[in-house]
Amino acid sequence: MIRVHEIKIKAERSLKEIDFKSLAEKRLNLPRGSVTVCNVAKESVDAREKPAVYRVFSLDIETDLPDEFIIDAAKRQHYKYTAAKTEIYRPETEGAAFKKRPVIAGFGPCGMFAGLVLAMAGAKPIILERGSSMDERIAKVEAFWEGGGLDPETNVQFGEGGAGTFSDGKLTSGI
Repeated sequence: MIRVHEIKIKAERSLKEIDFKSLAEKRLNLPRGSVTVCNVAKESVDAREKPAVYRVFSLDIETDLPDEFIIDAAKRQHYKYTAAKTEIYRPETEGAAFKKRPVIAGFGPCGMFAGLVLAMAGAKPIILERGSSMDERIAKVEAFWEGGGLDPETNVQFGEGGAGTFSDGKLTSGI
């Protein structure tokens, strides 16, 4: 199975109306009906060229043709590609015993994911967050940006959702 990256469609199209097998065949110029499996591995949004907004997909494609055929087609159409991993990670749950509850520092994306995986494995994680809830945090950050004082416990860096709440996850100085 080959994963083909950055296949774009207009964002206003509903996912229900998209036939991903046909989309893959069309974008890669593959023979009609040759794609036997087409799964969405990743979806993101590209809004860099407003007002045009796109959904961007990475598709795991399997055909009745050799993988090299898909790779050659991806190269011809200037798509990036990788070998798709068919194994899905599932946390070990059988026999998992936690003598103590794990502690996670921060409720940003990593903290949320760590909590989810540990809970799926049978642990009862404790997640600590330094800052305030999202509503209170947004109000304090907006007040700071309008010239108010900095709350050292609830700001762009600390609080529910982590640093990515006010950016794409990178901490920047704003100057």
